[in-house]
Amino acid sequence: MAGTEIISTVKSSAFDAAAATRAYLDSMPPEQAAQTASYHEGQIWLIPISAAVSLLVAYLILQSGLARGLRDKLEGKMPVWSAVFPFAFVFFIVSSVLELPYAYYEGFIREHAYGLATQSTLEWLTDWGKELAIASLIGAIVIGLLYLLMRKFTRSWWILGTFGSGLFIYLLLTFSPLYLDPIFNDYTSIEEGELRDNLLAMAESEEIPVDDVVVYTSSDQSNRITANVSGVGDSIRIALGDTMIEQVELDESRYIMAHEMGHYKLGHTKRSIIFISLLIGFGLALMHFGFSWANRKFGKSWDIRDIGDAAGMPLFIGLFGVISVFLTPLQYNYIRMGEVEADLYGLEVSRNPDGMATTALRLSTYRELEPGRWEEIFFRHHPSGASRVTMAMNWKAKQLVAGAEDQTVDLKLERAKAIFAEPAGE
Repeated sequence: MAGTEIISTVKSSAFDAAAATRAYLDSMPPEQAAQTASYHEGQIWLIPISAAVSLLVAYLILQSGLARGLRDKLEGKMPVWSAVFPFAFVFFIVSSVLELPYAYYEGFIREHAYGLATQSTLEWLTDWGKELAIASLIGAIVIGLLYLLMRKFTRSWWILGTFGSGLFIYLLLTFSPLYLDPIFNDYTSIEEGELRDNLLAMAESEEIPVDDVVVYTSSDQSNRITANVSGVGDSIRIALGDTMIEQVELDESRYIMAHEMGHYKLGHTKRSIIFISLLIGFGLALMHFGFSWANRKFGKSWDIRDIGDAAGMPLFIGLFGVISVFLTPLQYNYIRMGEVEADLYGLEVSRNPDGMATTALRLSTYRELEPGRWEEIFFRHHPSGASRVTMAMNWKAKQLVAGAEDQTVDLKLERAKAIFAEPAGE
């Protein structure tokens, strides 16, 4: 890790950006750096493992005859076109229950092993049950409508499905802050004070239409620092996790929120709706041309009539999960590009390069600080801590060369070292 190449883009006799970057990075003890690297690298492997588990569950449901039997029973009691909705609801519940042991390991056991989770087993299961009910209900409607398109427009359903996915994402972003998020966390207005005044002043200066800042109980699930500017239109809001308020200082909070505001001001929400829709559309196109082959190759005993047959839904979902694995690097690169843009926006608005640097170190308690170059390119959806600290120190060097009066050569190394003085969450 110490071999990470740090590129200084500005030469200054008073400030060495590369040396400042290395000083910040070296504040993280090697044993903690190794632990976060292990956690984050394990997250990479969970992507194909999760797809494999879903595919295995789909195979068991198909091979057991459950999918075929459920389809026949439902289509015997209601019109064929409507049977797909209850079929999807039951399928999502059954598959999720079968995947529960793996989900428990990934979301509970592993998170606790790395000191990142705060829930008891009962609390985790309660949230899992809520997610199951919501996902099954919404998923049944969305997948049901997709299957109607498959039957009505046999050649172009995947094109219409691409547009439909964009509409679904937009609705989800609009209504989640209002109706879904409060199911899992409590949201209250932030207390009057310096932090609230700072954030609202920043929002006003950046013409973000909010008049309040809310705090949500992120500590109910995790000790990670979180914040966001979420929602679309009238549902837009600034939301801070209570873990952020407890762990970070004012200059860090200003940078974090300036970064989140950057996503809004730079149009990342609209751009992401388009990108994710196209990515889903590409996956649907592959399914359109590949489903029949997979059914002929592997499903001779499954009695799946065609791609629009409800009994083929487990195969459809399982194969789409496999396709998603191969699309992940593309998705990660897109996300990271937006994060870099928001990082630079956050620097320009908050003018807190050292706040950005120490924030990057705090995030590195669960994100690898100095991954390899190709690992960061293909398997990191956010810039690494090293990349972010380098950006902050290079920005600072430029400001010093330009004679900016609000910048100094001083570093916040005592704060940086204090971040790692205690285990996460303590």
